[in-house]
Amino acid sequence: MNKTTLVIPNYNGLAYIENCLKSVFSSDTPADVIVVDNGSTDSSCELVEEKFPSVTLVKLGVNTGFCH
Repeated sequence: MNKTTLVIPNYNGLAYIENCLKSVFSSDTPADVIVVDNGSTDSSCELVEEKFPSVTLVKLGVNTGFCH
């Protein structure tokens, strides 16, 4: 378990999520990473699952908004 946990909200972020996670994992600071998906209809969740298996992906069925 790392001392830092990074939570990344996602909603149809296919164009951004891969570069975002690559940037996070290129850091020298170890961190647990959680992506919270707000009911995306693009394939951003599949990308996270396939390319970043160490990421915890929380899939919400609907877009509950950023603060939820």
